[in-house]
Amino acid sequence: MEQIDDWWTEFYNRAGLRGMMRVAGGSVWFDRSAIDGVVDGTAVGVRRVGRTTTGVQTGRLQDYLAAAVLLGLAVFAVVWFAG
Repeated sequence: MEQIDDWWTEFYNRAGLRGMMRVAGGSVWFDRSAIDGVVDGTAVGVRRVGRTTTGVQTGRLQDYLAAAVLLGLAVFAVVWFAG
């Protein structure tokens, strides 16, 4: 019985453990390349949007009303000329 246990332990160490380490290495690569790339890329995009909106937000009602009027005129022009 001890020989079978020794054989199985050796087989597991050579075949099973190495195979699992390869799978784990692939998982680490996927995590670092794909998952972290998507998460970090999303964070960079959100940071850029935040910087842009910070510059656009002036806190002055006159600026917001002027932007709304210009946007309304632009929509009207598109509907008028495209329709």
